[in-house]
Amino acid sequence: MDSRMLNRVSLPVSAIAYQGAADLHGILSFDGESLRLGFQTADALFGLLKSRPRELALPLTALDQIDCRPGFLWLRPYIELQCNDFALLADVPSSESGRLRLRLRLGNRQLARKLVDAVRFARAEALHAALSEGIEPAQRLSREPEQSRQPESTPEVQPDQPSSLLRED
Repeated sequence: MDSRMLNRVSLPVSAIAYQGAADLHGILSFDGESLRLGFQTADALFGLLKSRPRELALPLTALDQIDCRPGFLWLRPYIELQCNDFALLADVPSSESGRLRLRLRLGNRQLARKLVDAVRFARAEALHAALSEGIEPAQRLSREPEQSRQPESTPEVQPDQPSSLLRED
């Protein structure tokens, strides 16, 4: 069994699509490398007209922000995704301007926080690896650099020369 499958976090989500004419239902999952949204839309009235199932994969580099929020009176929690590429979320009917708000069941709040924390940690790890690339541990300074000390030369004031700065009144 793949080790990524052991760390996989999946969460059922929903959203309002097409200005309330349809509902989006799906599963948001994180496998350690990318965030995946499998979804299907159905009409809001009876739920009989359904679209074909689709899957969207969001790489960690495409996510600008992911938050888990309590919602209205802490009873309607949701996850909000903000992508830096508008085209990634263009196929999701409930997305707007690269932002996607996915509603959760009240009982899934802890699982949602776990998913958001896992994504944030993986993004931080990837950023750290990208910034540390090319830096060798031996390049760190082992001691402070020596500063060259030169004797300070101060101008000597000779008493027999009149000072032009001092005036006697």
